[in-house]
Amino acid sequence: MKYSLLLFIVAFLAFSSGENAEAQPMSKLFLSMPESLAYNLNNEMRRDLIDLAEAGNKSVVTNIMQGTSELKALTEDYLLLQNTSSSNIEAKILPLNDTTKIICVITTVFSPISDSKVVFYSMKWEKRIGNYFTAPSPVDFMIKLTKEEQQKVLSVFDAVFLHYTLSPLSTQLTATLSSMDYLGQESRNEVLPFLKSNRLNFQWNGKFSRLM
Repeated sequence: MKYSLLLFIVAFLAFSSGENAEAQPMSKLFLSMPESLAYNLNNEMRRDLIDLAEAGNKSVVTNIMQGTSELKALTEDYLLLQNTSSSNIEAKILPLNDTTKIICVITTVFSPISDSKVVFYSMKWEKRIGNYFTAPSPVDFMIKLTKEEQQKVLSVFDAVFLHYTLSPLSTQLTATLSSMDYLGQESRNEVLPFLKSNRLNFQWNGKFSRLM
């Protein structure tokens, strides 16, 4: 009888722990965000940013590196942190299925050209490996091309830079071909006749799928 009761208590605590992990708001997740992401903000600084944001004030602190960090947006499921003068972090809680959620984190460096990375985490900040998002190629931003035209366009981009942003109000991701800012005028002139748009939108449905 005692053994059965013990098993019930252990199972209940395990379920409650998992449920609470999935129910965490972004403010709590920000406090437990790995140092590898918010390396220049200690726990006290993060709390100050949250308190300022929740009070409706400008949320800025002097960080560990003696620069300034600003929490530009904070909702139940979204965060935008200007971590340094040349980088930011965006995070969004997304539903993976009916019972599980996942955190999409975009880190962007703005100097000299905007360039982003997308990483996914569990609600306990464990990295998740899966087919959640495939980075677009420069060809995806172009009109329909022949194979020869595709090769010509790709040969222009010796480096590919993509700037990703998340919507605070929906589950969309936008990709901008920031490589266009990197190209010289001659190379730009080669690509522009084929460019359909320098932006692509993706919708989350368990993974980010391109909107046509």
